[in-house]
Amino acid sequence: MRGLHQPWAPFALVEPEVLLAMVVVLPIASASASLLAVFAALRTGLHARLALADLGGAAAMLGLPFLLTMEMGQQVRPMLGVAFVVLLGLRLGPTACLLIAGRLRSPLFAFLIALAAYGALVVWTAASAAFQGDQPHYLLAAERLARGSLDLGPAYVSDALFRHLT
Repeated sequence: MRGLHQPWAPFALVEPEVLLAMVVVLPIASASASLLAVFAALRTGLHARLALADLGGAAAMLGLPFLLTMEMGQQVRPMLGVAFVVLLGLRLGPTACLLIAGRLRSPLFAFLIALAAYGALVVWTAASAAFQGDQPHYLLAAERLARGSLDLGPAYVSDALFRHLT
């Protein structure tokens, strides 16, 4: 994890929340997808099919470190968001397709797939929601008012607080 914050790495500029979603939450969701695929294979007898689908999704996950080292300019969050959703779909898709096709009839599997998908998406949504437009300026003004001052000058002297909000 220490290597993720080296200043020479292009992804060192990505916010910690985004890195948390990509480096911690997505692999956890991926591992839960593998466990669901194993249990689904045991219940349906589709061992080879689910093993190949799970292997394909796991192979796609191997591209995640390369994706994090790509130079994406200003489009970091949208590109990582698309990758996050695609990888999540690749990992949870095969077991979800069994539910949809009716080959796996289990409310528990439906619940666990939804929990893994929505749990990961909740973390990504929180990580990817940057403040837009005038919102950081309003938040700086509110912060100064909370400290009992109407002077916004000190809030803009150091851009650390502004950068934290954007």
